[in-house]
Amino acid sequence: MMKLEELDEKYGLYKTIDILKDSRINIFCKAGGGFLFFTLLIVGYFIDNQNLLFPFSRDYTLIIQYASLIIGFILYAFLHELLHFIAAKITKIQVKFVPSGLFPYTTIQGDITSKKKYFFFVLAPFVLFTLLLIPAVILTKIFAPNWFWLPYIILMQNIATSSGDFVAIFYLNRYHDCFVQDDDERILVYIPTEDFSIYHEKEKAFYEKKMAKKEKKRLRKKRFQDAAKLGKDLAKSQKENPHEDEDSNDLDDLSKLDM
Repeated sequence: MMKLEELDEKYGLYKTIDILKDSRINIFCKAGGGFLFFTLLIVGYFIDNQNLLFPFSRDYTLIIQYASLIIGFILYAFLHELLHFIAAKITKIQVKFVPSGLFPYTTIQGDITSKKKYFFFVLAPFVLFTLLLIPAVILTKIFAPNWFWLPYIILMQNIATSSGDFVAIFYLNRYHDCFVQDDDERILVYIPTEDFSIYHEKEKAFYEKKMAKKEKKRLRKKRFQDAAKLGKDLAKSQKENPHEDEDSNDLDDLSKLDM
């Protein structure tokens, strides 16, 4: 970890990722989490559609099963933040706990860290829990199928709640050489000042391509609207002037007589 004043002079602040205030990023996180959760729910249904959530079994009461699920949720939340804390200690990142609901969450204390260390700090709980929960799901399905949904729902929670981390990594991964400062609400990205123009041109080309595609879509939609409007106007005109068709029929009959 280093302080801002210790950062090499060749690095400068290039990008601010405001996770809380940027509505696009916020929606991206929430929509991504919801999509992952319901996708995994559908997958789980196909794996064990006979015992959706928990079966009405004589061996286990629903009270015990749902109580176990609630305890699992609480335990997961606690261990998730604990793993963030352990990952921070391993990489020597200074962190603090911010109160939020039942459990505080772990956040960096505003110092600057390398992208590699930041990725390790962010992804440690997701990777470890996934490696533990997938075998647990398989073994439970084989040896205790009545309890299949307990580890599986916690696995769903692990993947879905990591959507915000995935979004942060998506934005940071585009920068090959960068340092990261996380002040809880925003992620500040520092890259070499000599690379500013390179990334600026890349992002400019990306947005120009995106805007061109959007404009092409808008023009196509407008053409369909104009064609529909023209069709309605023509139908309305024919309805208001029905004799025009009769005149054209008369002309057709006269041309036949001339022949």
